[in-house]
Amino acid sequence: MNFSREVKSNYILEKILCPKATLFEAEEMKSQLTEDLKSFPQNLVLDFDRCYYIDSVFLGNIIMILKQMNSYGGKIYFTNVHSEIYNILVNTGIDKIIKLIYERELNNL
Repeated sequence: MNFSREVKSNYILEKILCPKATLFEAEEMKSQLTEDLKSFPQNLVLDFDRCYYIDSVFLGNIIMILKQMNSYGGKIYFTNVHSEIYNILVNTGIDKIIKLIYERELNNL
């Protein structure tokens, strides 16, 4: 299992537990996030504390889930983003459509 889920009162926290999130983890993540949408379509937080790299397939699946969430009025947030992933997000412009938040801000969602 490369992910763990915590259901909170106003969001679902998905912790990405693998150091590299690539094509191999992308399908598992997509299934997990699709399940999250069924039960709680408002706010989804992806925690990258243990993850240092994401590839384009993994990122593409997140964008696909974001599009589904937008149809429900939901949002995706990233927290605990390491510099390597931050650079990918900035270079691709993803940081403009998915908000990066500090862990201490989670209770304000």
